[in-house]
Amino acid sequence: MLAVLESLAAPAQGVPAVPLQPMGQQVQPLPTTQLKNATLPAPTTGTPKCNYFPSTVEQAWMEAPAAGKICEIAKRPKQVAAAKLWLSYAARAKGTHNAAAPLPTPEEAAILSRYECQLANGETTVEYIEPLTGVARHPFAKVGCNFDEIGEPDVDIFDLSYLVLQDGCATGSAPGNRLLFDLGCASWTAGPAEQLKIDRGEGTGRGPSMPLFAKLYEDRCLDLTGIHGWEARHYDPVEWWSKVSPADKQRIHFNNKPITEDEGPDSFSYNLKLNAVPSDFVAVKVDIDYVPVEHPIVNDIADRPELTELVDELFFEYHFWFDDLNFGWNSQRGGKMFVNDTVDDALSLMSKLRHKGVRAHWWI
Repeated sequence: MLAVLESLAAPAQGVPAVPLQPMGQQVQPLPTTQLKNATLPAPTTGTPKCNYFPSTVEQAWMEAPAAGKICEIAKRPKQVAAAKLWLSYAARAKGTHNAAAPLPTPEEAAILSRYECQLANGETTVEYIEPLTGVARHPFAKVGCNFDEIGEPDVDIFDLSYLVLQDGCATGSAPGNRLLFDLGCASWTAGPAEQLKIDRGEGTGRGPSMPLFAKLYEDRCLDLTGIHGWEARHYDPVEWWSKVSPADKQRIHFNNKPITEDEGPDSFSYNLKLNAVPSDFVAVKVDIDYVPVEHPIVNDIADRPELTELVDELFFEYHFWFDDLNFGWNSQRGGKMFVNDTVDDALSLMSKLRHKGVRAHWWI
C-alpha cells in the first residue's frame, strides 16, 4: 500500500475520526501552491504519511442516524449543490486521459473529501476523492428518491461519473506492480453496446468489469500489470479465453469458481497475501451479490492490518437496508437480499476504511 496513515482513532458508529465541521463552514483546502493531487511519490521520497479529511457533505450523513432519511438528506439544497460541484470535478478529472487531474476550483475543493500526505522530504500533497453519501452510488441515481421532484433528472444506477480515482499521472513514476482483484468479474469480452460504454469508462450493469477497470486505470497512468478475477457462474474455458488478446492473456488470472473468505486457497485473504506486497498498487472490487462472503471480505480489509496495508483502492457494492426502497437489490424487508445493516452501518465501514488509508468507493 502506498499511503500509510498516521495513527488515528477509529471512527465509532459512523463518526469520522477528525472533528466534525459545523454545517455551513467549509473544510479549508491547503493553499493552491501546495496542492498537487498526488500520493504516489517517486521512490526516493519515501512512503508518505496521510490523514483523511471528510468534507462537510460527507459529514452531514454522519452527524445523526441517516437510516429512514436517505432521500430526505440527499435532496437537501446543500447536498444537491455540492453534488453538482463534485460531479463537475469528477468529469474534468476523468477527461484528462493519461495526464494529471486538474486542481479543483476553490468551490469544488471545499466539498470534496481529501487525503493530506506528508512526504519524507517535508512536502505536503493533497489527493481528492468523492465524498461518501448514503445514496451509495451516483448522488442522483434512480434509487427511488425521485430527484426529478427537485429538478434533477434521475440518473441510471450504473452511472460511474461520480468516481474520483487514484491519480497515477501526477507523478513521474508508477509502482512496479499494479494489480486488480475483481470479485464477481463475469467475462472479459463484451457485446458492441457494452464495449462502447467500456471504451468511455462507463458502467455496464451486467457486463464485464475487468476490461472496464483496465480502461479506467490506464487513463490514470496506472496500467494494470496483473488482473485476478473470480466468477462463480460457469463459463466454457475455451470460449472465455478465445477472444482475449495475447497481451491480455499474460496479465489475466481467471478463477471460474466462487471466492471465499476462510483462509483456504480459494479465499480472498490467501490470494491477496500470495500475490501482493505493500509497495504494489492494489485495487479490489467486491460485487458477488452474496452478503455472507462480501461483508467478511470487506470487514477483513478494514480490520486486519496485514490486509489493510496491501489495498490502495476498494470498490464495494454494499447491500444494506435502503429505507425499504428497491431499485434492484431486493434488500427491502421480505426481499431475498434483506440484511439488518442500515445506511449508517454502511457509511461507518466505508469511513473506517478511508481513515485507514483505503480509498473506498461505492460500486454499482
